[in-house]
Amino acid sequence: MKIRIVACVLMSLLLANTSYSQDTLALEPASQVYGSGIAPVEDNLLVVYEGQRQENCSYIEIANISNPYEPVRLDFFSGFSLPSSNERVSYHGQITGAILYDDAIFWCTMEDFGGWQRPSTYGPINLKGHLFDSEGEGWRLTRELYERGQSPIDYPGNLARYEEFLIVAGGEAGIMIFDMSDPENPEHVSRLDYSNNRVITVQEKLCIYQTPDRGRLTIYDISNPEQPENTGGYQIDYEGCPYQMQTDPVIYNDCLVLRNNSELEPHSSLLLMDVSSENPLNGEMIVLDREYGRYRFYISNDRLYVHPSGENYVDIFDINENLEVAHAATLSLSQTVNGHFIVHDNKLLFTSGGTYIYDISPVSVSSPQTNQPSGFSLSAYPNPFNSTTSINFELSQADYVTLGLYNMAGQQINGMFEGYRQAGTYSISLSAENLASGVYFVGLKGSRKVLTRKILLIR
Repeated sequence: MKIRIVACVLMSLLLANTSYSQDTLALEPASQVYGSGIAPVEDNLLVVYEGQRQENCSYIEIANISNPYEPVRLDFFSGFSLPSSNERVSYHGQITGAILYDDAIFWCTMEDFGGWQRPSTYGPINLKGHLFDSEGEGWRLTRELYERGQSPIDYPGNLARYEEFLIVAGGEAGIMIFDMSDPENPEHVSRLDYSNNRVITVQEKLCIYQTPDRGRLTIYDISNPEQPENTGGYQIDYEGCPYQMQTDPVIYNDCLVLRNNSELEPHSSLLLMDVSSENPLNGEMIVLDREYGRYRFYISNDRLYVHPSGENYVDIFDINENLEVAHAATLSLSQTVNGHFIVHDNKLLFTSGGTYIYDISPVSVSSPQTNQPSGFSLSAYPNPFNSTTSINFELSQADYVTLGLYNMAGQQINGMFEGYRQAGTYSISLSAENLASGVYFVGLKGSRKVLTRKILLIR
């Protein structure tokens, strides 16, 4: 009993004297995998790839990241081996894009033959595939899209999917569409003559865009993939429409999302481009209340994530049905990153010399319930617990609150949440990863009251 009283006193004193930056949560990576390229994540399956390693070999890794602290490798294999090079001629392998397709992985490769002083690309370009969910080696597919030429060519782009069809931005090979009813024997059904482009599908629309600095977008109706229909082309980066596609395209509410790339106001804004409308450029707009220079963004589950280039933080905004945004939190990352990022199932994934996985479940706060609570309360369920527990708190009035996890000595070991919240009922998931069995305390501090609750972790 004395231990409990001392711990509660220490907890109250610690919470009362803790100082934070508003709505800021400091994060360390939950884990890291070593590919520097990342494919879209599906059902917690992560595909990372490396174009070229020092060992002269590219590779692809598939992992299940349901538990961000302990990714489970499902498959790992070499994309292709590279011959040794001499001091006058270099030979490089490049995996330019990958995509999960049911129980298979497909990727596109570019083989680069270059001179000693100025490398140039000549091909060939290949589509490759591998069945990863099978016993043994499974099958491997290699299909040449473009043979080696004598003049430099552009690198191929990425891969996309529409129902049972695979779409490959194959560089000089053009945009190629394959019927994948039989993944082991893809049937080439059509080709669009566009090079140096990337592709993305939005429902039955195929969006083909040149490298972002050129700003040209062409839209095809692929409801019949064997005969795609051109529905229009748009210049999306000029004075009349100063918006730009980022390298990793984002879809929200079946719209393609572009960012403002000019000095015209509103500076920090996003354009939702409905590619199925007669004039996609007349879309709706999301306006941010913060000024950014160069930045990348991602939208997931009505939340907008913004990462300013070269900074070590990510701003999170909630989006309502009127496309109005409100700042929810800021994630302070342990290192400065400049790579691409995506968000999937409460996981933030950054690629920067490797792929870092951050657990962002501490900021996944649910919306207030309809019935307004009558008090200030804190609880946990289940308790005791052995893997995860929900930390629930109620506010009878709007308040600035901090929520943390503490050990028996009163030391904070997890800053779970900090920020301003309206009156309502909230819930935050607490994972037992990296926690030893034993007694812990959850502390909730408001402007007028401090609460602590004991929780017990049993392995």
